[in-house]
Amino acid sequence: MRRTSIAAILLGSLGLCGLHSVAHAHGAWLAKLHGDYHVMWGHDPSKSDPYKPAEITEARAIKNGMSRPLSIMRADKFARMDAGDANVVSATMLSGFRSRTTDGKYHGLNKAEAAKLGEVQSSAYRTRFMVVYANDREEPKPLGYELELLPQFNPSKAKKGDVVPVQVLYKGQPLANATINDNFLSHHSNKVQTDAQGRANLTVANEGHNAWSVNHNVPYPDPQKADTYSYSTTVTFFSHTAGSGH
Repeated sequence: MRRTSIAAILLGSLGLCGLHSVAHAHGAWLAKLHGDYHVMWGHDPSKSDPYKPAEITEARAIKNGMSRPLSIMRADKFARMDAGDANVVSATMLSGFRSRTTDGKYHGLNKAEAAKLGEVQSSAYRTRFMVVYANDREEPKPLGYELELLPQFNPSKAKKGDVVPVQVLYKGQPLANATINDNFLSHHSNKVQTDAQGRANLTVANEGHNAWSVNHNVPYPDPQKADTYSYSTTVTFFSHTAGSGH
């Protein structure tokens, strides 16, 4: 698949120089490029694979506890939002049905539709949420997404090596035994499991840009259409460095 390289932009805008390796699975996350927030897709911190901009169905900006919806500007293969001076920005990617047949191919079809093309190995209805803490001025609060990874204080206040308590919520309730990736855009990551109250402690892995992720699957109500609802959430932020201002 052809990629559109934005390495120079990201290295200049996000301070990603410390991230040299890539993650194992695709995911969606937010990056600020030329003043706008772009939805990024893939597993490379310096590039974004193309995706369907129509799948970005919702975005919002939060400042001083007030949330407002954002207009989504969709290009051929990417989507972006002008969030102004927002402290927190979030977005939703609704990919819908995605089925994999035993030949290894993925199809944007439900299970019954994909079965006409071959034996279905797995099928899910996928939704992804993204949250970025643009600075350290906003305290985290639930945004009402089905799956949330909620830091107990703004992680942009932390430095590399600091521990940030977090809580994972599914439909507003603590999610026990959820597995969090503490360095989403790197091979050098740890998997941290939540306790019975959905809580865990994450160590800030990088100076500058950091990304966390969590996934959760539940049975889909109609097994003819999909096996699971598949949710994922990514949280990105910039760790505090000595002598820097926010």
